Amino acid sequence: MRQQILYLFLAFLVLPFTLDAQNKVPDFTQKSPYSTIYGHLYYLQNNSYNADEAAKVVYQAESPKKARQLAVKIKQVLDGKGLKVILSDLPRDSVYQDSLKRSRYVLFPRELPQVYVERYEGKWYYSQATMEVIPRLHQEVYPLGSDKLLKLMPRFGSNAFFGLFAWQWVGLLLLVFLACLIHLLLTKLLSLAIRALASTRLG
Repeated sequence: MRQQILYLFLAFLVLPFTLDAQNKVPDFTQKSPYSTIYGHLYYLQNNSYNADEAAKVVYQAESPKKARQLAVKIKQVLDGKGLKVILSDLPRDSVYQDSLKRSRYVLFPRELPQVYVERYEGKWYYSQATMEVIPRLHQEVYPLGSDKLLKLMPRFGSNAFFGLFAWQWVGLLLLVFLACLIHLLLTKLLSLAIRALASTRLG
């Protein structure tokens, strides 16, 4: 439970930029891990948001809606865990292979080994294994439905105030409100329990 609360807190405080400081329009051909990952994340930034384009990185999704949802959730998991993709580290080789000679590139081997891209039919997509694990990872990072605020991001979260985006301030205020509410309830319950014990002893 403590780990879930920590993830929730970090999710609202971390800046929603999974890319390093580059904003040029990507060559979204998906011919390399670089092209696929950059294109995916570029089209989910506030100033270039296009979920339909980002969804192209999902291989053979059951529907366009499902592809969009999965593409968005991948980025949200990266953001929620505070993981930043450094573009210069991404392989640009179309036939890239890892140390085991697999056509596979893992974005964060230590922190998130379950999320990686693979080569299918000459193009790079997020793997089927990634697609299967993302819903669970997303639930772990955003417990209690806290991801609902993130769905407002394209319309509402692009305005920044004092270094944080609007949706982050809302999330932070909600956390403070919930903490105060829990404190108030616990204080009330403890007060009632003390009174009940005191009256029992007097009786």
